[in-house]
Amino acid sequence: YGVNNLGYQIYFTKSGFTIRYDITTVDPEEKIRIGKQREAGEKKDKLTRTSKTNTVEYVWKNISEKVNVIAENLQFEVFNYLNETDIAKSTYNCKAYEKLTYKNLYPGIAIEFFFHAEQGIKYSYIVSPGADISVIQLKYISEKSPELIGGNVILSTPFGKIIEHAPISFYNNTKSTIQSTFILKDKTLTFDLG
Repeated sequence: YGVNNLGYQIYFTKSGFTIRYDITTVDPEEKIRIGKQREAGEKKDKLTRTSKTNTVEYVWKNISEKVNVIAENLQFEVFNYLNETDIAKSTYNCKAYEKLTYKNLYPGIAIEFFFHAEQGIKYSYIVSPGADISVIQLKYISEKSPELIGGNVILSTPFGKIIEHAPISFYNNTKSTIQSTFILKDKTLTFDLG
């Protein structure tokens, strides 16, 4: 599954997801030179475009063998993800949806992703009574290590920062809040309920 949102693409698999940023640039001096060729009526050279890609992978560790990904509200776009280091690991014709739910990610735990054009991605872990939230482990595979700053996880990339805001936890039936924090160790994100 995949989504194209606000200049980045996200590809979902059964065990995690990848965020991919692409940017194409043109050397400003080359742009000026070609502009002058156009003004002089000369045959202009083609602009040389440089593309740069950065990916961040998120992999859930020790997930349930019974995990089931359910997609809702199919979109019209499809995406291809080329793994430049191992073509055999490339993924083609990924479908896009407004919502994805991973049921049975861990025993008694699901996660729902919502995709909004303006707000970006929102997600919620749904924890059933008696489930152990300490089993959730999300591993970052990235050039740089994420940092825990002010309760938020911040990962710097060549295209800017990815920010995971501090968790907000509550009981679904009463909406009363539960104190919760992120724990980040060795590029792995877990939760603490206190």
